[in-house]
Amino acid sequence: MRIKTILIVFVTCAGMLIGGSLSMAQGNGQTDGVGTSSGNIIFPLPGEAITDRQPYISIKLPKPDPPLDMSTIKLFLDGDEVTTETQVSLEYIFYMPQNPLSFGTHNVLATYQDTNGKTVVPLAWSFRLVKKIAPTVRKRAPVVRSNEVVTTGKYTANVKLIELNGAERYKANRSENEIKYQEGLDKTGSFDFTHRFYGKTLLGHYDRSVEQLTGRANDRFKFRYIDPYIARGNYDITFGDFQMSKRDFSESTIFGVQMRGLYLLRKYDRRGYNRFTFFTGRSQEPHDGRHKRYTTGFKLDRRFTPKLSAKLTALRSTERSLSSSTDNPIQDSLVSLSTVYILDKNLTWDSEIAVDNHREDAPSSQYDNGADLYLRSGINYRTGNFIFRGEHKSIGPRYTPTVLGRVVPDKKGNYGKVVFIRPSRKIALTTSYEKYHDNLHHDLPDNITDETRESISTAVLNYGNIFPRFNLRYSKYYTKSRERVQIPNTLRSESTTFMLTTTKRFHNTSAFTGTTVINTFSRYDIDRLVYGTSSSQNYMGRNDTRSWRFSTRYKSFANMSYSTSYNKAYAWSYSENSSGKSTSVTYGKSNTDSYSLQLNIIPFKFITNLNYRRTGKKVYSLESIEGAVLSGAPLEKQHTVTFLYYLNKADKLKLEIIDYDKQYRYIANKLGTYEEKTFELGYSTEF
Repeated sequence: MRIKTILIVFVTCAGMLIGGSLSMAQGNGQTDGVGTSSGNIIFPLPGEAITDRQPYISIKLPKPDPPLDMSTIKLFLDGDEVTTETQVSLEYIFYMPQNPLSFGTHNVLATYQDTNGKTVVPLAWSFRLVKKIAPTVRKRAPVVRSNEVVTTGKYTANVKLIELNGAERYKANRSENEIKYQEGLDKTGSFDFTHRFYGKTLLGHYDRSVEQLTGRANDRFKFRYIDPYIARGNYDITFGDFQMSKRDFSESTIFGVQMRGLYLLRKYDRRGYNRFTFFTGRSQEPHDGRHKRYTTGFKLDRRFTPKLSAKLTALRSTERSLSSSTDNPIQDSLVSLSTVYILDKNLTWDSEIAVDNHREDAPSSQYDNGADLYLRSGINYRTGNFIFRGEHKSIGPRYTPTVLGRVVPDKKGNYGKVVFIRPSRKIALTTSYEKYHDNLHHDLPDNITDETRESISTAVLNYGNIFPRFNLRYSKYYTKSRERVQIPNTLRSESTTFMLTTTKRFHNTSAFTGTTVINTFSRYDIDRLVYGTSSSQNYMGRNDTRSWRFSTRYKSFANMSYSTSYNKAYAWSYSENSSGKSTSVTYGKSNTDSYSLQLNIIPFKFITNLNYRRTGKKVYSLESIEGAVLSGAPLEKQHTVTFLYYLNKADKLKLEIIDYDKQYRYIANKLGTYEEKTFELGYSTEF
């Protein structure tokens, strides 16, 4: 477990302890009908009529005594939670819908609790989205036009001492990469600030973490400038580390990447239809930084008519390998044009065409260099509670932009999806089916075209407080060569995944609140048959996982949780080559138990967190008729004790002690057993 993850988990647990359960914040929401409540609405104002279909919803948080528990803040738009898409600082909440809102009335709800677990009166109001607006209706939020200048922030510093018992013995029997943390002294921390001035906002963030296996320190920073008003340019500028995903661009241009550089977004009209996005920087590769990739590009969103809109994306990417002395630069020049046309209120057509010119100094084959196309067209139809989606996609053999990371070239196929959602959202059903062929141009050495079919179905049943909530997911993936199986370089593979999650939330009582029980069962099956030029292999496997989790809160004194997970895996393999035939059977099982207890010993003063986790695993192999043979039996135990002491409402100290013990009970690697102890001292302050 990385040190950054440990800090986030335990600081969040402490916040939940002080702040109470999230469900209480939702259940006790109140409003007086005109939108007046705790906090300050910045934009849009209650009852205001606006024309911007992607408004920058802004809220100034209240300052109760004791202060807010930031982990309990939730934002809802028209009944749907949008917290994960919301920018939450120490003083403000900002949210901009990713898709244009419909015309009419929209409801906003913000809920939160203070650090003593008391629900603060929520902030709730409505605004209207109209096509045209009368000058007399328009209002400005006085807080935005004021000359108020406010700066808030938080600083955290941590020092972690790591001691490894039996280190020399461990190094003699195991690779050092298996050690959780390298022995030594780690120094980590973070710094956040929010500077609000004349209706504009400047956000800053810096943190340092240490990787679990390599022991390498990672520094991340970000500065973000926000000015939501068109008259001043409506800029949203980020400098530092930022994420880009296909939701912001498309799956043919940027599927998902973390970059360090400059990101600029500007809206040219209040409706948000015409926007310009520019980005440049270096992508951040995980762990070892094997590649050095620089990417620069832009995106232009334009709405020509109420029914026709388009998006133009262009980028250039250069990648160099750092893993060897032989450096073969790879360059991509990519241009994409996507359009959306609204045929009527229920029918929408969309398409995308992209061209990528891929160049390598030392290509592995003649097919690596050159320009090629990505084509996609789809149609959406909505009627009643149903949504239908149909799509056709074609990818050329040379369409391999490195910035995408995992695109499959030389592919053509169709995709369909059906969604059914009840207005009450108590029932939601989704099913999708995709069929495609790859290696159509026979550019790969095996000269075989494969046909793949994939289907995914999900169901959600949520009938209030009487019955539990059910989440069901089933998927099937089937691939088969178009040539007759058993000739060289052919295959047949079929895998299925099933998962059922049951969630039951119990009514709150005077003593216990937020009581929840979650049960999950999942099964994965695979059957694969592969024929090579001189060998063949038949493989079958099954993996079952069952887990339970129970959590509750006792008054304002304690949070308790228990979880257990049991996994069982089975694999059978038969192979045949020129040397003969062989059969192997592997069977494994593992069990993980976790206990957690947070005690609020002195309210808003002294908190203790106790955590215990145990994971045991056994692996058996069967290679003869004599029976199963134990081939591995690792056992992991971890005890964690965390103390949080508030010097005052802004400053606190943290002491965390972790004892991690890994045992190799199998005789062949028993000497690899080791124990690791960490002592971490932290200090944080808010201003």
